[in-house]
Amino acid sequence: MFNLFHRSDEPAIICVVREDARLPRFLRGPNWEYEGKAGTLTGATAALDMDAEARMSKQTGFYLFTRL
Repeated sequence: MFNLFHRSDEPAIICVVREDARLPRFLRGPNWEYEGKAGTLTGATAALDMDAEARMSKQTGFYLFTRL
């Protein structure tokens, strides 16, 4: 399961955080809005590269991408 956030001033910029991961501090600021949960990342989040997400989440705890 994933938590999705988007920039309030640029909704195409998405931050994905795995449900079991700690939220990065920057997401608690006024520039990010919670978008919802996703069990799988498809449809609106189809631009997500699952291999890149796995690598970056392991290193940083989150993954940023631009929604098409």
